[in-house]
Amino acid sequence: MLFATLALTGHSPLLVSILALILAPLLMLRQVKKRFAQAEAKFRQFARRKRTAVVTVILMVIVLRLAALPWIKVENPMIHDEFSYLLMGDTFAHGRLTNPTSPMWQHFETMHVNQVPTYQSMYPVGQGLVLGASEWLTGNPWWGVLLSVALMAGVICWALQGWMPPEWALLGGMIAALRYGIVHEWVNSYWGGAVAAIGGALLLGALPRIVRKARMRDALLGALGLAIMANSRPYEGLVISIPLVLALLWGTWKRWHASITLRRILAPAALLLAITAAGMMYYNYRGTGHSLVTPYEVNLEQYHPTNPFIWQPLRPAPHYRFREMQMFYYMHERALWDSYHSGLGLFSLLSEKMRFFYDVFFWRLEIPFAVGWFFLGRNRRKSLLSWTLLIFMAGLSLVVWKPTEPYTAPATALAAAIAIFGLRYLRTWKRHSGLGLAYSRAIVAVLGFWIVWGIYSMAANPPKHYFNDTRASIVKLLDKAPGKQLVIVHYSPGHFPYDEWVFNGADINGEKIIWARDMGPKNQELIDYFHNRHAWWINADAKDPCPEPYAHSTPLNKIDLPSNIVGGG
Repeated sequence: MLFATLALTGHSPLLVSILALILAPLLMLRQVKKRFAQAEAKFRQFARRKRTAVVTVILMVIVLRLAALPWIKVENPMIHDEFSYLLMGDTFAHGRLTNPTSPMWQHFETMHVNQVPTYQSMYPVGQGLVLGASEWLTGNPWWGVLLSVALMAGVICWALQGWMPPEWALLGGMIAALRYGIVHEWVNSYWGGAVAAIGGALLLGALPRIVRKARMRDALLGALGLAIMANSRPYEGLVISIPLVLALLWGTWKRWHASITLRRILAPAALLLAITAAGMMYYNYRGTGHSLVTPYEVNLEQYHPTNPFIWQPLRPAPHYRFREMQMFYYMHERALWDSYHSGLGLFSLLSEKMRFFYDVFFWRLEIPFAVGWFFLGRNRRKSLLSWTLLIFMAGLSLVVWKPTEPYTAPATALAAAIAIFGLRYLRTWKRHSGLGLAYSRAIVAVLGFWIVWGIYSMAANPPKHYFNDTRASIVKLLDKAPGKQLVIVHYSPGHFPYDEWVFNGADINGEKIIWARDMGPKNQELIDYFHNRHAWWINADAKDPCPEPYAHSTPLNKIDLPSNIVGGG
């Protein structure tokens, strides 16, 4: 049923699998088979050193991404979520959990950021902790992004070692390193994915280890995975955790005495989760004033016209002070809700999400994934993997909003396990003729070539110049100017609301540059409040946006900048 649905959605040909089928006969030649066998023997020998294999995968991401930096630059933040996470990271780097509301907060309203009751990001803390630690230690939050993706690939390798022979686990970890560690958005942006993927991988890898050995450290690692998902992708983490935790409880109950289960597994896991819950409640209290009310719920109440799930009714229409914010929330949410509740809208939603799941989970390993799904479903113990991913996709299908790859992050290791199991099953196909062995080898070879080609293509054709690059260049120039700056941003009536300029750091009063919305006559109150700053006005929708001295600022607020950014006389 799943694959029939995918076929009806009209997806692209099975590129890697078809090319591998063409290449497979060449790999059946005697000398080629001998070379592959020798290489695989060395690979297998190396993979048996499990800790070394995990460290190798981690270092692989770091070394390859740094080596690619001259050609593949780290992109400037562009998505609303990125700026919101960067605000959270900057807040933590300042040694605070949240920030006081500015008296001028209405001038700074923007997407996915709470201004009241405190000034903070709406999101859970996982990604922000990574960014904040990196900013505090190095001054640059991207190093935290790089390390989180490297750790994710290493933890995926560790998780797979609990389910399959070490050489296959190492292969899965290396594929994850190449897929996510160089050109993927998770390593080249700030809106996360790797943190939640680490949580999902820890839980997946801990499960078979706990059932086999009932060690306290594995129970703590599994609980750590739950804690990480609760603080990065809480809903998606809950959906994927339910079948895995139930399977874990069933497996330990059958295999171990109740006292062992309680002492070695449940008690330490419960203690870690209790500490996590207490920390989350304290964070909520500092940010919203209520320990059980999250910043996300506050933002939902203030700005969102819809609830998260397709069966929930519309929320009371929020009051928006700015047209751009109203356009964003109605384009991003209300229009989707309306379409899903009319005619064939629900079918359209589900088919779109099936196409998305195909892209993310099947990726370029369609045949191995399909084979793995089929054969795992027939294995009494390992069918848990197939069923868990199916439940996970069903859970994500209930959300109103269009899916993005960070939503699927908790299932990253799970999808990798299914695909690698598929490669293992393919290897035994037509064993006497060696066709399955050759085909599985060909898939790995073609996939490696396809990844390398993708890296080369991105290096040869860098991303186009977007508004975020213009904004970043203005930040650099204003940062070099003497004194502190205030930039008032004007949007035209047809402004595209996803191109948002107004985002600020944690300490607004202390920032070198403050970004504010154009509120017409009310701008003067902002300029008077920040009377010691140089005031600028910028039309974000101009062909070449550049700041101009604000017409009603005092002489103190006038400053000369290089002619390449000052416009309009």
